[in-house]
Amino acid sequence: MFQGESAALSKLTVDLAICTFGRADTLIKIFEKNGAELGAFNRVLVIDNNPQGLPAAAREKLQSLSTLIIHEPAMGLSRARNRALNESKADFVWFIDDDASLVSGFAENLSNHLETINAIDRQSWPVFGGGFILAASDECPVNNIGAFELGLLSCMNPSHPFSQPWGANMFVNRAVALKVGGFDPQLGWVKESGALLGEEDDLYLRMQRQVSAAQLKIYFAEGCAVHHWIPLWRRKLGWLNKRAFKGGRSNFLVYQSVSNRELLDALKAFVRARSKDNLLRLIFIAGKIYQNFQAKPRVTAAVGTV
Repeated sequence: MFQGESAALSKLTVDLAICTFGRADTLIKIFEKNGAELGAFNRVLVIDNNPQGLPAAAREKLQSLSTLIIHEPAMGLSRARNRALNESKADFVWFIDDDASLVSGFAENLSNHLETINAIDRQSWPVFGGGFILAASDECPVNNIGAFELGLLSCMNPSHPFSQPWGANMFVNRAVALKVGGFDPQLGWVKESGALLGEEDDLYLRMQRQVSAAQLKIYFAEGCAVHHWIPLWRRKLGWLNKRAFKGGRSNFLVYQSVSNRELLDALKAFVRARSKDNLLRLIFIAGKIYQNFQAKPRVTAAVGTV
């Protein structure tokens, strides 16, 4: 078990959770590289979402690196994240993707942030938080990315406030998340849902209704970034088109509305400048309209109680 040295951890604890499917070798390399940065976490949970389980050799190696491996055979990122929320005993659960690694100085910065959060009343602790996502691939030259690479659609910028949760690098107030039922299993990357997105936004919106005004914020943990692998194929227009359409469908489910003003603004922008960015915006809107004609209901499954 990884134990941080900060006195703040005696009051506030954070577990690291990595949900994975078929990337055992990548995980091992990440843990071997990030050993020194894992000290600020109470425990490191690996949620294996492959119904067949991890290969025996990989499982043994990961366990030797002081990780707790939990098998969640019900496929879907939201289901795997919900399992992490249930298995964790910490105040917060920090999620990173299974193709991401912590930047140098992550542990020291996290310890400082925990002390800051500890200094405020528990009822004012943030419900969501996280840091920037840094591209580590030589194929992807950008430094700060959000939902789309190369500044398309939703790029995070250091000069802008951290205004929404990002699943590749975020932490969640565990008690509040469990109280509202956790992540919606219909959303998130899972085959039967059409690989929808938006599960972080959806959870945040439901958590907002359960907390005080002081908690209605997303805490930005400066210096707690991750290197996130962005392969070349995820920068091609074909993939981005599919990603934009899924994003539109997902946001329709999350927000339950199609904005005519949003569609009109996108059309005007496309006429003024036929850039790749505006094309993706139109595809995003098309996805929202398409979802309006789908009969499948949205159901949020409870994952536990506190």
